[in-house]
Amino acid sequence: MSGNPLSPLQIHQYVLDRADRQVAAQAGAIGARMMWLVLAQSFLFSGFVAGGNIQPPGFGLAVEAIVTSVGFFTCLWVRAGVNAALAAMSRAKLARQVHIDYLEKELNAYLPAVQLEDCEHRLGNMPAERIPTLLLSAWIALFGLLCWRAVYFLLPLVHTPR
Repeated sequence: MSGNPLSPLQIHQYVLDRADRQVAAQAGAIGARMMWLVLAQSFLFSGFVAGGNIQPPGFGLAVEAIVTSVGFFTCLWVRAGVNAALAAMSRAKLARQVHIDYLEKELNAYLPAVQLEDCEHRLGNMPAERIPTLLLSAWIALFGLLCWRAVYFLLPLVHTPR
C-alpha cells in the first residue's frame, strides 16, 4: 500500500488552500489592527486636545505628554505588527505561486491571483503600510508642539525680571 493516498494534483490543491487561508488570516489580522489603531488614535487625539484645556496649565501639559507617549508607542507597535503580517502574507503568496503554476499546467486553465509584483498588490497594501507611519509623524509633530508650549509656559516661571 502506498504511503500517500493523495494524487500530486490533490496535494497541490491542499497546499494552495492552506496558503490561501494563511493569506486570508493575515489580511484579517491587518484589518483588525488597522481598525483598532484608527479607533484608538481618535480617542487619543481627542485626549490630547482636551488636555490643553485642563487647569492648571502645567497639569494639562503633563496629560498631553502622557497621551502623546501612549499614542506614539501604540502607533509604533501596531506598525510593527502590521509589517510582520504583511511580510507573512507576502511569504505565503510567494509559496503559493509554485502550486498555482502547477495547477494551471495540470488543469490547463488560468487561475486568477494577484502577484506580489502587481500594482494592485502594492496599492492594496499601501494604507496598511503608510497610515501607522503617518500617525507616528503626527505624534512627533504634536510632541514638538508640546515642547514649545512647555517652554512657553515654564519660561515666565523660571525667568522673572528684577
